[in-house]
Amino acid sequence: MHLIDDESSAADLAFNQRLSPPVVRLLADPHLNSPPSPGFAKPPPPPPSADARPIVPNTVLDKTWPMPSPQQNPGLTVITRVPLPAYLTPQAVLEALHTYEPLIVANPYLKKYERRPVQLEELVNDAFFKEDGFKLQAFIVHDRVPIIPGVGSWATKDIVIPCVFQSFEHGVRCRADAQAGVTVRSSYEVRRAGEVQPDHPSVVHNQVTRAGAAETAGDYELVEIATIECGSLVKPFVKRSFSNAHQEVLQRVVDEIVRTSQTQYVYQ
Repeated sequence: MHLIDDESSAADLAFNQRLSPPVVRLLADPHLNSPPSPGFAKPPPPPPSADARPIVPNTVLDKTWPMPSPQQNPGLTVITRVPLPAYLTPQAVLEALHTYEPLIVANPYLKKYERRPVQLEELVNDAFFKEDGFKLQAFIVHDRVPIIPGVGSWATKDIVIPCVFQSFEHGVRCRADAQAGVTVRSSYEVRRAGEVQPDHPSVVHNQVTRAGAAETAGDYELVEIATIECGSLVKPFVKRSFSNAHQEVLQRVVDEIVRTSQTQYVYQ
């Protein structure tokens, strides 16, 4: 396992791993594993002392996560869009998305989340992360999912999902490796309304417009383009559950950005 931290040398990593130039540029990003933005997450602990023991993969944060196979099958593609209010500027939405936390805390089943080091192996075999991106960060997301809805906390299951985020000009890329071999690669983008359209009949297209939102909608929208890799047996279930859940999640992302921007305006 190769952990990437602020003191890692991209040149040394490239020599040892025979990395391609685009990956070298990704690893040279000064924001790699940088502290999260203030106001959304706790700062990381101070660096260990010189005599501290080396990292041993015996905890959730330090374990070696199974690496997804390179994308050979395009899988299932789901496009979800939410209109942005006219008073919310595209730049404000992008700045919020680039902190990553709004995309995490919008999950209704979230129990907790924490930063972890980015693993080199998570990047070199995945073309999803491109050289036009910056600020690679990784998280562990802990979900508590109800098995039998409405009967209490005893009928729930705790799951752990490792995620990797990358910012780029139009938004954020995120890969989440869920259980049962399900890998979700999502691109959250701020686009002009109607700019992103399905390019194939098999693409699932969800338009989210909450009651009253159409009257305040501006010229832009938040679009999630998600590609889901999973087994054929679970694909119908994943397709249905993902489509329904992410309509709510994407609206919650916008609501959180609106709430945060209004709070900042009040205190200015």
